Amino acid sequence: MKKKKPTNKLISNSAITLIVLIITIIVLLILSAVSLNMVLGENGIITKAKIAKQKTNQSQIDEEKELQKLENYLSIGRQENVGTLYGIEATQGNGTEEKPYNITNADQLLALSNLVNGGRNFEGIWFALVNDIELDSTKNWLPIGTENNKFKGNFNGNNHLIRGLFFKDETANNVGLFGYAEQSIIKNIRISSEKSSILANQRVGAIAGEINNSTIENCINEANIYSIEYNAGGIVCRLSNSSIKNCTNTGNINSPKNAGAIIGYIGEATTLNTKTYVINCTNNGNVNNNSKEDAVYRNGGIVGRIYNLNGTILIKGCTTICLNIYGSAYNESNVIVEN
Repeated sequence: MKKKKPTNKLISNSAITLIVLIITIIVLLILSAVSLNMVLGENGIITKAKIAKQKTNQSQIDEEKELQKLENYLSIGRQENVGTLYGIEATQGNGTEEKPYNITNADQLLALSNLVNGGRNFEGIWFALVNDIELDSTKNWLPIGTENNKFKGNFNGNNHLIRGLFFKDETANNVGLFGYAEQSIIKNIRISSEKSSILANQRVGAIAGEINNSTIENCINEANIYSIEYNAGGIVCRLSNSSIKNCTNTGNINSPKNAGAIIGYIGEATTLNTKTYVINCTNNGNVNNNSKEDAVYRNGGIVGRIYNLNGTILIKGCTTICLNIYGSAYNESNVIVEN
């Protein structure tokens, strides 16, 4: 019997299998090359990851630099009694009442505001103006101190004039040269009417939006003050457990309610024996009710509204060209007015 010759079918199937295998290998190589390029190429994942890491590292470096700047806001220089504010040229002083940190220009005053609002309260530290200062009235002033980051230092204006104290934001609260001060002495500051005006939502005052356990002395305001909702004062808007002495207002004070030429609102004392003093203050400006509601009774020539469950309010030696000395009080028996 003759053997059968091998069929071409077997040879054909093997060839096809080999071709498919070769094609598969080629495809895998192509895909592999694409994948490798995606991972290792110029725009690959690894390259992008390296760039992202570099950016992160640079951001950390930049952040550390900014933090260092903050630490250097008030760094003592090599020379005795010389310091710097935020890298600004050396400022005389060491922070005591006898040798306060001297503020010579608007940049230094703004630097102080930035640092306080960033969390440094400067408790017990003294600052002083040594020149008249003109702020940038083309943009909103940044009040020194907030409700969360209060200014607890002391400030002597040395009777120098501050021009260009401008602010306009109908949603903002605690607005003035100082936004919020606590345990502070603030004195001898003059706010000029030149390029100065403040408009905010509430707790608006030329010297301070709000103060607590503090003293304000010998301050003058000439600027117009406006509040949208309530609480506006020529010198201070809201005050508690504090004293204001020898202050003068000549600006116009406008608020729907709780407006006073010196103080807009005296808040509740924290203890029964606490006294709040308003001594020898003068108003030569107008206090206006800019609301259609009948809220005039809460506006006063010296103090707008007094809300005193505890403690005593002493108003002594004060004069005003408009309205009564105070608008209204929650507890009249705790309010003492003397000539």
